[in-house]
Amino acid sequence: MTFSARLKGRISNIHIQGKRPDIFAFSAPRSGSTFLLELLYAQKRMKVYNEPLNINKAAVREQLGIDTWEELTCMENREVLFEAYFRRLMANAVPALNVPFYRRTSRFFTTRHTFKIMHGAEDMIDWFRTTFGGRILVLVRHPISTTFSHKIYPRLPYFLKFPPLRALFSEAQLQEAERIIACGDHFERGIVNWCLQNYPALNVHRHPDWAVVSYEDLTMYPEKSVAYLEEKLDLDPTPDLERIVNRPSFSTVQSDKETKKFFAAGGSGDRQFLIEKWRKRIRPGQEERCFEILDLFGMDFYERGNLYPADRYRVPGVLNGGGS
Repeated sequence: MTFSARLKGRISNIHIQGKRPDIFAFSAPRSGSTFLLELLYAQKRMKVYNEPLNINKAAVREQLGIDTWEELTCMENREVLFEAYFRRLMANAVPALNVPFYRRTSRFFTTRHTFKIMHGAEDMIDWFRTTFGGRILVLVRHPISTTFSHKIYPRLPYFLKFPPLRALFSEAQLQEAERIIACGDHFERGIVNWCLQNYPALNVHRHPDWAVVSYEDLTMYPEKSVAYLEEKLDLDPTPDLERIVNRPSFSTVQSDKETKKFFAAGGSGDRQFLIEKWRKRIRPGQEERCFEILDLFGMDFYERGNLYPADRYRVPGVLNGGGS
């Protein structure tokens, strides 16, 4: 990286940490995290690091000293490496990952961080809470919807090669996951990919202090979902919520034509199709196959025939106003 690039990144932001703890937002890819991030961008003096573990970014590869998804997924000494890396981010010592000054999400002066983490550290979520004293946010989306949004699964071959991840699963779970990874179709592999990424957060390490929200509740009940997040994450009231909800997120360019058309028209129509459009693509037997795999992994966040999470996982208050 050139000196000029480093200088531009550093002078685009001055960060002086305030009293509120940083936020660590975890999500699997294609789960609606960009929309969620824009809600956090709306907070005054919030600095956001978008995907600091995405090795498609040269600065991330340089900072972590790795080049492949396998190295990231199976990283030894990761607690030491991650702590040093995130401390550098907090100190504004990796200016190449600052938001460019010309983006609408850029903030010249900031006092709090949000780190949107995907592509790694799925089993380390509570480690971030205890190590950095941060608030935890986990976003989850229906596995079928997520699977239909994926073209490739770059980390799937490596999850079960890493002993700490492998140790979380039973022998039956490991055998079936490895069989599907080797021989399953794209749909089955997508459901297993969803399980391996979400199992640590939802079934093993979940802590009552975490904020856990679904894409479905966030999409259909933004006011109640945001009120819940404001309480759990110590946020100020979100300004212009309606405008944010009805505006396309940065990742909409990866969406289907129907979604692009919806937001091009202002995004104020019936939002139900955003959470149920996967049903137009589902083939006979696929939903049942999805839940056979979820049952094997003991994943009960979603249920057969229900667009929304199980009632016990809903955002407080939404069931009183309708839902599934």
